[in-house]
Amino acid sequence: MDKAIEPPLGPPPRKASFRRGIRNARRGYRTLFALVIIVFAGWAALDMIRWNDLPSGSADLRSHTLTLAIGHGIVALITLVVLRFIERPLRRELRLARRGAVATGQVLEIRGPRRKRGLPSIRYSFRSADGATIESSCVLPRRVRANDVAVNMSLEVLYDPRFAGRNKPRLAFDHVEFGEHPRKKPASA
Repeated sequence: MDKAIEPPLGPPPRKASFRRGIRNARRGYRTLFALVIIVFAGWAALDMIRWNDLPSGSADLRSHTLTLAIGHGIVALITLVVLRFIERPLRRELRLARRGAVATGQVLEIRGPRRKRGLPSIRYSFRSADGATIESSCVLPRRVRANDVAVNMSLEVLYDPRFAGRNKPRLAFDHVEFGEHPRKKPASA
């Protein structure tokens, strides 16, 4: 069973985009995070403006207002950090799909799921452009059945040429689809 699941990829830069569900989810949570950041950063700024306008004799009120400003600023900052933390793996997968070097690899082992509803994983090896043989493993997404993959099957592996340890087989890309970005059809008149 030595077959390719999809047509071969061309050289980088190649066309790749997030799947529709991922694009819509990203749009939703980015909007929510942006609103939280704007609201709390705005409250922090307003608290600082009020803090400057308070009379110098009211120390308790000044310290309370300063504490609120710092708290609102920290919430905005933590929200920004969480957003960046969530986005990083998605951006890394898209960058690898667009700019990664392609190598032909071979499946070494197929492991079944570890839990009742777990996902199977594969261990594979490939040779990078500089001649190094790299072994790695990954979890198969739900859209790929473990029965479609066999030991010694060849597969395309995308890897970062600067750090070949950052790699992923093409069939394991869960959030990215290759090819033209699907556009909405124009409304007919």
